[in-house]
Amino acid sequence: MKLPFILISLILLVSCGEKSAETEETIRAIKYEKVELSSGVESHTFSGVAIAQK
Repeated sequence: MKLPFILISLILLVSCGEKSAETEETIRAIKYEKVELSSGVESHTFSGVAIAQK
């Protein structure tokens, strides 16, 4: 009867003692460029894909 209570108590004590690994969210540098309306003579091509992070 006391054995399950002791086992549950030990499991709870051990699990409460663990520290969670905190990950620091890094801020990534970006390169940006102002896009303006052109006269139609020039065209710009941008390589890559922009994906939003959650």
